[in-house]
Amino acid sequence: MHVTFDIDGVLADFSKGHCGVLKDLYGLDIDPRACKAWHWADWVDGLTKEMEDKAWDAIFSDPKYATFWRDLDPLCTEQDIKRINDLAHRNIVSFVTTRAASGQHENVVVDTQGWLRDRRLHPWPNTYLTGSGGKGARAQLLGTHIAIDDNGDNCVDLLDHGVGAVLLKRAYNESFVDLIKTRGGYIVDSLEEFLVMCVQFDERQNGPPGK
Repeated sequence: MHVTFDIDGVLADFSKGHCGVLKDLYGLDIDPRACKAWHWADWVDGLTKEMEDKAWDAIFSDPKYATFWRDLDPLCTEQDIKRINDLAHRNIVSFVTTRAASGQHENVVVDTQGWLRDRRLHPWPNTYLTGSGGKGARAQLLGTHIAIDDNGDNCVDLLDHGVGAVLLKRAYNESFVDLIKTRGGYIVDSLEEFLVMCVQFDERQNGPPGK
């Protein structure tokens, strides 16, 4: 079995990091868990698209954010990490991210691998970069059987490419829930729920660990 993990919004707390940039630039005090839409200017009072674009420019060019990706807090717990590592003993585990290799983050794949390694996620070398809208093609090329993502469009793209898709439910992707269910995808409320599902499938397929 080949399992692919998205990173931002699934393993790493991008929302908290982005909130920090917006606070630095504009003094906006935003709850990271309050994210209601993929484009933040659509739901944050006082934030325009131009301001959001400027925040992204700062992430890619301001030396203050040179370690932005390496500094993100984890969303995965120690138990989640153990389950991922256990899963990787008998299966292939990969990480696929749409982080842009641009500006001061030209080496974003190396930074991402470093973040995974620092969290003791053993399959960290299996890290791949894809452009926006390219998750399905990349997962198909890797031979992925099932992938978890918090982006509804990515889940649809995965399904379009014959890859099993699991949407990690968030407030900002609820409009995709029914569509993904109709298309044969799955919905989970937590990373833990997804990992338990993977472990149970692995044991049905290969038997309990040590057997």
